[in-house]
Amino acid sequence: MSINKYTHTAIALHWWIALLFIPLGVMGLIMAGLSPNDPLKFKLYQLHKSIGIVILCAMISRLVWRVIKAPPPLPIGQPQWSKRWSGRLHRLFYLLLFILPLSGWVIVSTASIDVPTVVFNIVPVPHLPLQEIADQVVIYDRAHSLHKFLFFFTIGLVLLHVAASLWHQFIVKDQLLKRIFSLAGVLGALLAIAITIALGSRIMGGVTTERESLPAIRQITHPHWYAEASNSSLQFRGIQEGEPFTGHFASFSAHIAIEDDLSQSFVRATINTDSVNTGDTERDETIKNADWFDVQRHPIARFQSTKITAVGDDMYQVTGSLHLRGINRTIVLPMHYIKNGDTARSQAQITLNRHDFGVGQGVWVSDEWVGAEVEVWFTLNLTRR
Repeated sequence: MSINKYTHTAIALHWWIALLFIPLGVMGLIMAGLSPNDPLKFKLYQLHKSIGIVILCAMISRLVWRVIKAPPPLPIGQPQWSKRWSGRLHRLFYLLLFILPLSGWVIVSTASIDVPTVVFNIVPVPHLPLQEIADQVVIYDRAHSLHKFLFFFTIGLVLLHVAASLWHQFIVKDQLLKRIFSLAGVLGALLAIAITIALGSRIMGGVTTERESLPAIRQITHPHWYAEASNSSLQFRGIQEGEPFTGHFASFSAHIAIEDDLSQSFVRATINTDSVNTGDTERDETIKNADWFDVQRHPIARFQSTKITAVGDDMYQVTGSLHLRGINRTIVLPMHYIKNGDTARSQAQITLNRHDFGVGQGVWVSDEWVGAEVEVWFTLNLTRR
């Protein structure tokens, strides 16, 4: 019986993706079980990202090739219900193998610590442009949950796909499985796998320093604590024409997790700069314009900790990066933090220099009209989730 086969290119792409997906999933499970301080976890994390990007590119290639070269028709006599479900299963596979790497990309782009993605330590891949979104913590958590769920769901579909293929081959005996086999196609897939392994050795064979290790990719397993503007406050005080004025932000959120192991603790906050309010409409509109906060281009300010040190009873020194008006600066925040059951309270105060962030351009660069130093303080009432 004549068999209508896929092209060699389609076969090579099929087996290349299939042979990458399974070990990629196993790698993810191994990563989840490793200690945060294990340097192997960082290497696996970087390799996992690299192969994920490769799968995404391979899926794009396969989709383009499918448009150029339509798949062969199914055998004559195959039941209509079987053809329908075969088509649905293939479309679902395509969808999942796009969403899985994209959700991983979202996770990397919204993680609390900025870890660059460099495919096989060769090709840099930028983060998705999500840094200016206020609810990054929520996006990260949802993307992480989706990524994990879709992996196990895809594994279930793979098992179903394999079972259906074996049923066709050995029960129905319609030789359907031969459609996706050719010597040239399989050899092409094995060559692609060999190249992928060789490139992967650049990561696994490299030297990982302690700084490159898990503080950058830690997975927090202890409870998270959240605060929002509705029950907390973020205020500031400045000097204008020699007179003090105060203001606050009406929209912000904070996410804190501080435990005995400070290497797994963090402080994160996002602030909607357009929500600034000083009680003076004219001043507020000026603060929002391009010379000051430039809220049209930079609607979000962000803080993410890089190191937390205990300095006394319920007192911590939080070192981190403050991103404001497109500029990142390292600041050290003295912070009081205390938990009480399912609630927690945090307070801090710091003095910033507006010039460090380019706040106040043009005629406002001079300190004659507005002082350089701005006092900032917050009170956060957090709840456990």
